[in-house]
Formats: sequence, structure tokens, C-alpha cells
Amino acid sequence: MPIVIDKDMLPKNPVTRFAPSPTGCLHLGHVASAIFVWGVAKVLGAKVILRFEDHDRQRSKKHFISNILHELEYLGFICKGDFGWDCLVYNQSENEGRYEKALDWLRSKGLTYACSCSRKDINNQNPSNDSVELLYLGTCRNKHLAESDNLGLRVLFDGNDEQFIDLIKGVEVQNPGRQCGDLLIKDRRGNWTYHFSNVVDDLYDLVNIVVRGEDLFDSCGRQIKLMKLLSANKLPVYLHHPLILDNSQKEKLSKKRRSLSISQLIDQKVPPQAILAEAAFQIGLCEKIERLSIEEVERFFVVKE
Repeated sequence: MPIVIDKDMLPKNPVTRFAPSPTGCLHLGHVASAIFVWGVAKVLGAKVILRFEDHDRQRSKKHFISNILHELEYLGFICKGDFGWDCLVYNQSENEGRYEKALDWLRSKGLTYACSCSRKDINNQNPSNDSVELLYLGTCRNKHLAESDNLGLRVLFDGNDEQFIDLIKGVEVQNPGRQCGDLLIKDRRGNWTYHFSNVVDDLYDLVNIVVRGEDLFDSCGRQIKLMKLLSANKLPVYLHHPLILDNSQKEKLSKKRRSLSISQLIDQKVPPQAILAEAAFQIGLCEKIERLSIEEVERFFVVKE
């Protein structure tokens, strides 16, 4: 059964992106996500940007970028010709200037403050919190700490709801102030956070369709609020797809859990069509099949007029 996308929800001149973190090789869950990204892009005629989210300088490695490029090329998602890759490819670490500019804007509006709280501190402030996510209670909001290299930076969030469109779920509402509190945008090691760098790059790249796993669904409200604080003119629409779970643990596949990598499958001479077929099957896009070509991934998506 194909995934039906309502044409009335779609932006004009669609742009989407695939944004892996170069902290390991791709696994089958990444391939499933790529099928969604490139499949949606093909059926919509959208531009795809390949963005390596290497904002975590301690864990990101250059050789993983080379590995991921090779894996995506092997599977057919990207190809390289005489003039380079057939889609825009870049690393977030190249964008320090745009992040500093965005921070200066927030700072000029009085929306940022330094924070000395560690994750342990925040955990201790939430002793009865049964949710997976910790709520930052604004401990340093009024301390007026001077910015320094060993302090984090947060952006002030109001208590208002944020509304957004998910192409599968429909219209959704979240309240970032009650979910996460004031958002950390730079950590105590000097790294730009995922949410901040992600939002800034999406704004610069004019990304207007964000396709990603449903584990990031709760990120929408806070990212939209941050976009508004950065004076975004238009907001993206979202598509959150299901995840492939580890059969033994019922948790999503991950590099940390040492899930079988695509590099290992390539070394074992597994054909790309077989890898694509297995990813599509495990994420529920099709019945069990032996082969799926890259040209066929768009058949899983239909635009409703």
C-alpha cells in the first residue's frame, strides 16, 4: 500500500535532505530512511541535499564520510561524474560562519543566556520525571552568567504551542516549553547542538520538506519555534517514517548497538538491490522480495490531487 501525500500540503519548489552523522557506517535503518527521502523526492521532483551533520567534533570522523558516500553510491542514491556528485554534498563543520551569525541575531534580541548545568544537574532537577526527555527548568535563566568556553548557551522559549504539518499524521501541535524548556544551542564542549545546526542549515538551504524517522517527531515544535525566533519566512512540512527495530531488543537500529553495517554487507558481496529490498520490507513499504532497484523506490509514494 503506497504512502499517499496530499498535494495541498506540499510546498512549491520542494527541497529535502538526507543528513547522516559521520560517527559510524550506515546500517539498514539509514537505508530505509534514504528510501523515504529519495522516494519522496522522486515523486515530487524535489531537490535532495546530502548534509553530513558533523557538529559533534569529538565523535565525527572524516573516514566515516568517505564510507557513507561509498555506501550511498553503491546503493544508487547518489552518483559521481566528471563534475562531482549529482546532488549538493557538504559538511556542517564548514558552516561556522552561518551559526555564529544566527547566534548573534538571537543574542541581539536578548534571547540567549549562558548555562552551567550538566545533564546530571538537570536529571537531579527532575527526580519524578518518568518521560525519556529531561525538562530544563530554567535554572540559569536569571543568573546572568558571563559567556565562557566551559558554559553552554540556551535560547529562551515562551510557553506557546507550535503547530506544524506532518504529511502522514496531518496537523500536529507541540509545546516545546513543556517538553524540553529553554533549548541548548551550544554545549559546554563548544559544539553546536543538533537542533541549532539543523535548523540554521535548513533555513540557509531552503529545505521545505523534512523527511526523517519518527524518533525525531518530538523535535518539530522546538525546531519550528527556533526558526520563528530566527525570523523564518516559511516553515517546512514534515514526514516522519517508522523505524526498523532490533528484533532482540525492540529498539531502533543504531551504530552504538553495533547493528550490521552496509559496509559489511558490501564486503560480503550482497547486491544493492537485495539491500534495498530488505530495508523496504523491514520498514513496511512492501512484502518480502528479493530485489528492489533504486528506480523503483518512488512507487511507494503517491501524490493525491
